[in-house]
Amino acid sequence: MTPVDLPLAVLAIGFALALGRVARGPSPADRVIAAELAFVVLLAGLGLLAARLGSTHVLTVAVVVALLQFVTTAALAYLIQRTHPGEEDAE
Repeated sequence: MTPVDLPLAVLAIGFALALGRVARGPSPADRVIAAELAFVVLLAGLGLLAARLGSTHVLTVAVVVALLQFVTTAALAYLIQRTHPGEEDAE
């Protein structure tokens, strides 16, 4: 057991909890924030996994996940804005 195993386990639990919030979030905005959290936790886990394995290939996967996170966030923001018009002016 390496020192990286415990943080990886904690991140796995955090990822599972974030996915739970994505599944049952009360509003679409809450689900988007939970999806963002899940992506960030996944990126942190990939970074720790790369350190544990000593592999640069895992970092390449992390870069692809980061790009996917950006596209997903933009698409979900557009979808929420399109399905709930006028709510951004409710300040």
